[in-house]
Amino acid sequence: MIWNDMERYAVMKNNMERYGKIWRDEKRYGVIWSDEKNDIERYGIMKNDMGDEKRYGTIWSDEK
Repeated sequence: MIWNDMERYAVMKNNMERYGKIWRDEKRYGVIWSDEKNDIERYGIMKNDMGDEKRYGTIWSDEK
């Protein structure tokens, strides 16, 4: 079982390296992360402009 676990961690390490390449390759995958940033900014603008946390409280409670 110990060796199987080590093999499993080796696969996890390979997956982490694969995701690391995605993070480093901003030119190719930058669109994905910029979309997430835009979503965060969009919700931030909604909260700041409206200032009505009671009305938009469900959005933030869902994220938490």
